[in-house]
Amino acid sequence: MKKAQDNSNLPEEMYWKSMDKTGDKPTRRIAGSGFRYLPNCSDLKIDLGLFAQKFLEKGIIRREGTEVTIIPYRNAKFNRFARFQIQRLNRNIDNPTIF
Repeated sequence: MKKAQDNSNLPEEMYWKSMDKTGDKPTRRIAGSGFRYLPNCSDLKIDLGLFAQKFLEKGIIRREGTEVTIIPYRNAKFNRFARFQIQRLNRNIDNPTIF
């Protein structure tokens, strides 16, 4: 069994590639907690495609050619702050006055 990676010195864009607690698969959780990183997206643009005739003949409503465009956003500061707060809480879990 692999050990989970310590992602304290990884670049901001590489945090999501750290392993889960078992080391089996990549996770997008912050420092092994139940919280997820904020996605790098400010807006979505969805262009709906036309209905597929071959599916409509069978009574299935399905579209073909739908395009999703993601407009990126820089949120590394927010994710870094959330990671810092979770690590700070984990360090002080035995101290109720700080926790």
